[in-house]
Amino acid sequence: MKHYAFDVPESSIIYADKAYHDYAIEDLLQEAAYIHLLPMRKKNAKRALPQEIVFVWHYHRKRLETVGSLIA
Repeated sequence: MKHYAFDVPESSIIYADKAYHDYAIEDLLQEAAYIHLLPMRKKNAKRALPQEIVFVWHYHRKRLETVGSLIA
């Protein structure tokens, strides 16, 4: 994640998996280009996300995983 070249417009939102929970990178992207990095949070995370975002996230993730398994 540290070496990825983010070629996205300012004020974009990037959704990430649970593996990307580096708060320093989140803060750097926010300060440098106003890019919001929103990784899925673990239950005991220091920066918890609102429940409505978590609900929508899990809903769409389940649909994507189902499509991926049907393709495979």
